[in-house]
Amino acid sequence: MEAPESEMKRSTKRRRKKHPTSPAPDANTLFAVLLSALHHSSSSLVTIKRCLVQLRLSLTSQSPTPNPNPNPITVPILSLLPVLIKSKWAEIATRSIEIVGAASLVSFAMNERIALDGEIVKCLISALASPERSVSIAACNAILDLCTTTIGRQRLLEFSVIENIM
Repeated sequence: MEAPESEMKRSTKRRRKKHPTSPAPDANTLFAVLLSALHHSSSSLVTIKRCLVQLRLSLTSQSPTPNPNPNPITVPILSLLPVLIKSKWAEIATRSIEIVGAASLVSFAMNERIALDGEIVKCLISALASPERSVSIAACNAILDLCTTTIGRQRLLEFSVIENIM
């Protein structure tokens, strides 16, 4: 005799184990994992995506508990962003560009740090011409986020972003 479908669903639900939520990795851990994953890029696509999701969440989440390192974007992670933005995988490029945009809005200091990194700005501008719609839209949004400060606007003018948009 077969068990009814509703009983099978219930038994499946009982067997699933809930994984405890682990704390978000710190910036140094994310950098190390991203660097390792980039070294083995073809086999580590999922790892890179997970790291980028963690990084994005750490930028946008408002934690009620004080965080000893409130800024998850460190100089080493900034140095990886141009490589990630130039990725041949649209999803990785898009997520990386979204991180640049979100980080630009975190603080004036972070916006300035990103604006003064010429390689990131060049990658954002070149991403505007991407054949992938998600990449070009993310680049446009990140450039708008970077424009929220005077330094960001000045740097974008130096790199002739308006000519590239047209």
